[in-house]
Amino acid sequence: MSEWVCNHSVVFNRISESGATNLLDRYEEMIDIADVESKIAIARKMPLSMWDMEMYAIHGFSNDDELNDPFADVVSTVEMNRFRRFWRMLCDILTSEDKRLLHDQGQKTVDEIEIWMPGPLLDPDALWRHDAHYSI
Repeated sequence: MSEWVCNHSVVFNRISESGATNLLDRYEEMIDIADVESKIAIARKMPLSMWDMEMYAIHGFSNDDELNDPFADVVSTVEMNRFRRFWRMLCDILTSEDKRLLHDQGQKTVDEIEIWMPGPLLDPDALWRHDAHYSI
């Protein structure tokens, strides 16, 4: 993704090469979930309790099937929250013009690759709660 962003974003093209690289490094650092994945790996090795076995049976969980992985929701939630932290940091450093360019490029990309959406892309500032502090 980092390479795609550098090659396709009018905003990142306006940032110096070292600035864009630092921003992408920060992105990769902020969304890294290796800590969560290592905890999940430890949890997978532990024997299931009676309650766990019942939940596995009720929900059709399987450690061997990504679609029915009991930890999939945990991973997804952590990824979303970590991206939100990055997005907030990014919105704090981008100018209004940068945000407009990023929005326009995003809408153009959505249109080009024909992603269905219920409406147009939201303004970048509308994508995070200004009073929220994410610690995940």
